[in-house]
Amino acid sequence: MASRRLITVAAAVTLVISGAAFAAPAASGGNTATEQESATATDPEGLAIEHVQQHADDLGVNADDVSDVFVLSSYVSQHTGVIHVNLVQRFQGLEVFGGHATVNIMPNGSVFYVGSSLVGDLRDGSSDAAELNAVDAVEVAAAELDLDQPRGVRVIRTARTAGGETVLTGGGISDQPIPAKLGWQPTADGLRLAWQLVIDDSSAEHLFEATIDAVTGELLSVEDWTSDHSIGQLASQLGRGAAGLTGAVGAQSTSITPRTTDPVDDGSAYRVFAPPKESPNDGGRTLETNPADATASPFGWVCL
Repeated sequence: MASRRLITVAAAVTLVISGAAFAAPAASGGNTATEQESATATDPEGLAIEHVQQHADDLGVNADDVSDVFVLSSYVSQHTGVIHVNLVQRFQGLEVFGGHATVNIMPNGSVFYVGSSLVGDLRDGSSDAAELNAVDAVEVAAAELDLDQPRGVRVIRTARTAGGETVLTGGGISDQPIPAKLGWQPTADGLRLAWQLVIDDSSAEHLFEATIDAVTGELLSVEDWTSDHSIGQLASQLGRGAAGLTGAVGAQSTSITPRTTDPVDDGSAYRVFAPPKESPNDGGRTLETNPADATASPFGWVCL
């Protein structure tokens, strides 16, 4: 049985963002450490926005591209005191899909790292008003994704602000209500006004994020937040044949446990959900002995 991984993004979790990243200097402006600490304690989100706007060039964008950013989420790491602020770009009052930056602020108020996938050279590539509403977008997405014809899709919660989230019924194609946002999808030809939907496929184990052009109805982007891997695929990805993968994970499962070919014989044993299991849904714990790889962990998994 294939293993399945569900990737979810929670607003309260620091985003893992591909794209530009740099080790940032301390917040500029000649502040003393005391002033920085005070500013961080009172307005870390404001400091994060200001930092991104002042260092636009370092992030590969221009000042206009980050003239309007908003805070998606922020939280403090309790063990380090570092404040993580997640920012999102806006253009003409609507979110730029994928235009994110995470600003990490030390307790003394200095910004030490920024991860960024900010979109540069923001410009409207369509110049037309939306022709499709959220219900239309769901119907188009269902057709493009080869899902069943939606039935009785209706809005159950209207967006409270421009670019806010509208929620629709599942329409027989989604196990969960379908959230929809109107925003901008970056393309090679500029920004396209689009609806971004999340559909929890009722017919299979898929969780689709689909972006539909709000003017033409074109499917601009689709991401499946689940991934399935057969034993053969796992063996290929691990660079070895299936014979190099051993171990069973349950009475009704054909999944296998990858093992190193160069273990550290330290007598250790761990009762774990061994790979490729990722949760109790994939099977029970197994006792793994000497699991450490001599190259990656020459002293074992735990050393004092």
